[in-house]
Amino acid sequence: MPRPDTRAALFCLTLAACAGGRAPETNATADRALRLLAFNDVYRAEGFPESHVGGFARLRTLRLSLEAESPDLLLLGAGDFWYPSLLSRTYDGAQVVEALNALDGDEPAYDPMLLTTFGNHELDKTGCSGAKVVQDRLTQSQFDWVISNLQFQGCDTTPVPTSPRLLPWVIREVGGVKVGVFGLLLPLDGPRPYVAEVSDPVETARATVAMLRAEGAEVVVGLTHQAMANDVALLKTLGAEGPDLIVGGHEHNAQRAEVGGRLVVKADADLRTAAVWTVRVGADGVVNAEAELRALDNNVAEDPVVAKLVNDRLAEHDASFCAGISLPPGCLAEPLGHHQAPLIGEELSVRRFETSLGDWAADVMLAAAPGADVALVNSGGLRMNEDLPAGANFTRQHLETLLPWPTPLTVLELDAKTLEAALDHGVTDWTGNGHWLQVAGLGFTHDVSDTDARALRLITATGDAPLPTDRPLRVVTLDYMAQGNDGFVMLKDAPRAKDQPQADLKVLLQANLAAAQEDGVPAPKAGRICNTQTQTGCP
Repeated sequence: MPRPDTRAALFCLTLAACAGGRAPETNATADRALRLLAFNDVYRAEGFPESHVGGFARLRTLRLSLEAESPDLLLLGAGDFWYPSLLSRTYDGAQVVEALNALDGDEPAYDPMLLTTFGNHELDKTGCSGAKVVQDRLTQSQFDWVISNLQFQGCDTTPVPTSPRLLPWVIREVGGVKVGVFGLLLPLDGPRPYVAEVSDPVETARATVAMLRAEGAEVVVGLTHQAMANDVALLKTLGAEGPDLIVGGHEHNAQRAEVGGRLVVKADADLRTAAVWTVRVGADGVVNAEAELRALDNNVAEDPVVAKLVNDRLAEHDASFCAGISLPPGCLAEPLGHHQAPLIGEELSVRRFETSLGDWAADVMLAAAPGADVALVNSGGLRMNEDLPAGANFTRQHLETLLPWPTPLTVLELDAKTLEAALDHGVTDWTGNGHWLQVAGLGFTHDVSDTDARALRLITATGDAPLPTDRPLRVVTLDYMAQGNDGFVMLKDAPRAKDQPQADLKVLLQANLAAAQEDGVPAPKAGRICNTQTQTGCP
């Protein structure tokens, strides 16, 4: 299937926001300028060493180069740093906070020019142990976490997480301009006993922006972790009462949107890119901003101090992980097998198109549930974020990174209408979200101009067939989805089949690699999802 790379290496955006009485009075007689460096959704402190892309060591280098011209550069991190990753299973995000602490070149020192907000994955711990994780990470941080609509509470004997580094908003002077920053988090997928409330983002923004302007902020930045659609809705609803610009996270591919002259910009996850903003404030209070994506690739050298810090932690983790499964150090590099065809696992593709990685995972799931008609797996559960060429070793590190959490399977009995509702949800907001579905035993057309999955059909050994209407469909999926998570609420109350597979996807994939032996895993049969943007003749 064609995979057009729609991520531009560089793009420029312009904002001309009318002051409209919202900027405070200023005595400035000339334009003033400031710079922002923004990043989001970083799960690998080291980046991708084999392809020389990403990593905090490259972000440190970019920061240094920008500070040569703008010494008071402000860094903004839009959430999702602690979980999920292979290392977070051991360190609960401490390895990423450690790298963030080092971005100023002095890990133990407080860095007033780095501000981050909470993403949903900072709160992955769903029990009271999550309160201790939050407290530990706040205590470790030598920079500020800014979040305006999240309130914590005590949990059993664990007190309310609190820290001087946890703030509802801040004002920093950057380039001679007072910049107000506030943070917003999307509603959580399920309760957390240590979270008292995630308040309405729009109303929180309305009140916080007004307060920041009253406190003298000349530029107000929303540092958000929510879907692009929600960022856009916030700007539409608030208009002049809203922020001047939004630095966003949550989606994993670079995005931009403009609403009434105000911009939302998100960079690519895992520091494949970062966004560099230039914001100008005129003597009349009018705010103008531009943003460009900077690729953090082999053209950006790794800062040696940060690189050593990250690599030392990786080596420590390797030894600890391997000892925990009674294997010698270096076991994560152990080859488990290979694929005969390229394995497409980069998130920009997996979260928007049918890919060989998605086909492989779904095929293995379908084979593990005898009598199942269809397999569904949300692409947000497939977190390798890397392509492998044909014949390349698929290592234990790849497998553990791909599935950083338990992945038990569940077989549901669905009528055709419920299955269609699940597929419609999968294609909703087609911008790289984790609810995009990879499938087996099923075909459909994804009309990118619409919000529905069309031409649904079973793909069987004897050819395509219409969905049955005289019996329920047996659908094998991840238990996470069967519980209604990731927006799949239509699956939550669906009947479960009596005969459930006692299987975990990670174990199944490893067994599949081993069974293929020296021949390698054959290329899965493609052609399940016909995308009207990249293909012609779709059903």
